[in-house]
Amino acid sequence: NFKIFLLSTALFSLSFFSYSFLLVFARDFGFEPALIPVLYLTFTLFASLFSLPFGKLADKTSRKFVLIISIIFFQLVCLGFILADSLPFIYFLFIIYGLHLGARVPVQKAFVSELVPARYRASALGIFQLVAGLCLLPSSLIAGILWTIYGRTAPFIFSLILSSLSLITLLLVKER
Repeated sequence: NFKIFLLSTALFSLSFFSYSFLLVFARDFGFEPALIPVLYLTFTLFASLFSLPFGKLADKTSRKFVLIISIIFFQLVCLGFILADSLPFIYFLFIIYGLHLGARVPVQKAFVSELVPARYRASALGIFQLVAGLCLLPSSLIAGILWTIYGRTAPFIFSLILSSLSLITLLLVKER
């Protein structure tokens, strides 16, 4: 079960390139450079404000449920950047991106702790961080190559596909 979650984590981490791509996309789409920090502040603020409510939701429902919501938020962001047609819509996507972070970040490690026996929790968290970190390393490089060769929507298409595989894999994880 933990191994299935690690596979889901690996797939998602490969899809999760740096937020800098979102900011560059917004700038290239027409946001004034002076407003780019506002976009950063927006998603950071929403991630901060919603991490506690999503943590509480995970406590009341399940960690897996909130992680599913998180991936769906990320997929909406990817789809939104693929279909982006206006500056207000792109701004809205930064809010959704913040919700994604607010749902994912506090819940992932709690879910790992639930999937393994208590005596292995520290090791399991270390393995989780190792897998996530190693898969995050090439994600932005891949996104940059795709952007350069195929255009600015290509990394979002790639991430939408990989995050869909991650979601399918997560659905296979049985909760304890």
